[in-house]
Amino acid sequence: MRYPRRMLVRGRALCAVIAVTAFAATASADDAPAPACNLDLGRQIYALCSACHALNATEPPREGPLLRGAYGRRAGADPKFKYSPALLASNLVWDDATLDRFITNPRRAIPGTIMTFIGLKLADERSAVVCYLREQR
Repeated sequence: MRYPRRMLVRGRALCAVIAVTAFAATASADDAPAPACNLDLGRQIYALCSACHALNATEPPREGPLLRGAYGRRAGADPKFKYSPALLASNLVWDDATLDRFITNPRRAIPGTIMTFIGLKLADERSAVVCYLREQR
C-alpha cells in the first residue's frame, strides 16, 4: 500500500520528535544530581533501628548485629552475631539498592530472615536511613 507523501513526512517528523524527547528525558534523568542525603532524618528514623541494633561497638549488645560498617559489607559478615541461614545464603552486599529493598520489607526481601521488623514504607525515610548507614563506615 502506498501512503501519500504528506503522511510520510508527518510520520517521520513525529518519529523525530519522539526520539528527541526520549533522548532529552534520558539525558536529563542520567545527568540529574542524586538526591541530597538527609542525615538528620536518617538519624531520627535510625532511632527505630537502635532498639535492636547498636551503632558502636562500645554500646551493649542488642538483639540484632552491630550496624557500623555494614554498608558495603557482605550480609552476615559480623562474626559476633548468629545470622539466619537465609541471610547467610543471600550473598547480598549491603548497598543503596539492597538496603532499600531489605528495609522496605525484610521478610519479603529475604524469606526466612529472623528480623522481625515490618519495614519502612516511605521511600524518603528509607533513603535517609540508607544514607545515614552509608555515613557510618
